Amino acid sequence: MTVFLIIVGSVIVVIVAIMAKNNQQQQQQQINYSTNEIESPIQNMYNVLSTEQKYSFVNLLSTFQELSRNSLSKHEATQIVNFTCSSLGVSLSQSENYFNSHNLVEGMIKQLRTIKDRAILDSILYDCYCLVMLAHGKEQNNGFLLLDKVFGELGYTEDEMINTIKKIQALSKMFFQK
Repeated sequence: MTVFLIIVGSVIVVIVAIMAKNNQQQQQQQINYSTNEIESPIQNMYNVLSTEQKYSFVNLLSTFQELSRNSLSKHEATQIVNFTCSSLGVSLSQSENYFNSHNLVEGMIKQLRTIKDRAILDSILYDCYCLVMLAHGKEQNNGFLLLDKVFGELGYTEDEMINTIKKIQALSKMFFQK
């Protein structure tokens, strides 16, 4: 259930971002004629990211996933990372291989700074926050410190991070209240 709510929250962020872009650019979903399937809205949103930015996104999530490696929630954390990899069209191993040869931490932050779409950054922030929430004790405290450090380097203030997370949670509750 926790993973479902986390994924739903991420999807809501993506949908809101897509709606905003549609109002600006009147984008239409593209048809993939080779497989005769319509691309998902999430994949469509992430198409603007370069391969390096996608690898950075996955690698950051993987870093936060490690916080729950010894908890009962490690399965849920793995599901979040796997869902994101699928949405981005890259694998965790591709991401790890890239960063093992391109200065892992500095390269990751450098690539994430090049993402200009705030909705995508908000989505990344929320995913990382959810992974921190799956951790426990010392790992969770370390996760909040890391979250503050990474997103501070990406230009977020602490208040902006809190407000972004609260907005996404409120949207989640609004769409999925019983």
